[in-house]
Amino acid sequence: MLRDQTLIERWFRDIASQDAPGSEEQWNVFYGLDRVAGEFRDRHPLVRAEYLLNSVESIRVAGEEMIVTGVCSKRVPGGR
Repeated sequence: MLRDQTLIERWFRDIASQDAPGSEEQWNVFYGLDRVAGEFRDRHPLVRAEYLLNSVESIRVAGEEMIVTGVCSKRVPGGR
């Protein structure tokens, strides 16, 4: 879940709510999440990813909130 309208508008502005998104939409989500993680890493260097998103099953976008469901990896070594 992402609750930051500025980040949603910057990195996910072309993504709409949908079930079973196609490969292009999934890659757009992965790219956007990578950019968001980079911004958080710059602002909060002690914050680390604990899991990696491996697939996107659904996307829900509503105002200041975006929820992505999918399959995640096991806990990433070195995660916080």
